[in-house]
Amino acid sequence: MTETEEILKAVLPARGTVIHLYRRGYKPGARARSVGDRTMMCGVGLVKQELVPLAEALAWPGEHPDWTWCKVCIGHAVVMADMAGAVVSTVAARVPSGME
Repeated sequence: MTETEEILKAVLPARGTVIHLYRRGYKPGARARSVGDRTMMCGVGLVKQELVPLAEALAWPGEHPDWTWCKVCIGHAVVMADMAGAVVSTVAARVPSGME
């Protein structure tokens, strides 16, 4: 298990189809939070959802085609992993011509 997989957990969708990411102690914004305030990386409150190792969750969209990753959580995780430049470069390389 990599360090990122130990730090990040996927949140099993209790209702709906969005897979969120969770990191203990992560603050998605500048707002002060209490010790007991648990939020997903996008800022949505985490109540009783099941936390699952990220490696296990990677298969979920294939098993549940209607499930999708939370775009905001992905953005926070990309920045946390210091991959923003690489991701933006990859996206830029894949933009079809004429859509710039």
